[in-house]
Amino acid sequence: MGGISVDGRDGKFIKTVAEMLIRFTGEVFPRLAEWERRLKADPQDLEVLEQEVQREFARGAGLLVAGLISVVMQTPEFSASAEQTRQEYSVPLSKGRERRMSMQLLGGVIMWITSLYCEPSRRRGKGENEVEVVSGLHIEQAQFGMAKKISPGLESIVSRQSALCPSFELACDELDRQGLSLDLKAVRRIAQQ
Repeated sequence: MGGISVDGRDGKFIKTVAEMLIRFTGEVFPRLAEWERRLKADPQDLEVLEQEVQREFARGAGLLVAGLISVVMQTPEFSASAEQTRQEYSVPLSKGRERRMSMQLLGGVIMWITSLYCEPSRRRGKGENEVEVVSGLHIEQAQFGMAKKISPGLESIVSRQSALCPSFELACDELDRQGLSLDLKAVRRIAQQ
């Protein structure tokens, strides 16, 4: 079926979780000396440095999760489960076609997922002149509980922050402080759905 890339829309698919871990280590290792130098030069800069390190490791967690998703998608058990989901959906679905779309993970990593999108095989009539329009299903994303182009973890954080803040603008600001850059429109859409 499909696959996952973190190198843009046309990037190569992730094969192993280890490649993501090695990639993260390669990205973060050179920064260790810089972080140490900065903290030695100004110990009062700890808060800024701590937030920077936190964001970097959240990104690393996102790369690791992308690797895990990619590896699981390559298993026969996952393919069988996806086909069962397609067969048992509330309306009959077509065999589908592969689509590539972006998906944001909790750590802020944007991954590109190529997966099967299955449209309803026919429109279902409600009455003489009414036609019920039913949307299709991204099969692989449904297996992981992904919707709205975001992971379930990110959806949970955005919804919770939106509920705790008096406005979507403040929720957006708080999410940005946590290293999750989402525009106001996206925060509102996620929270209201």
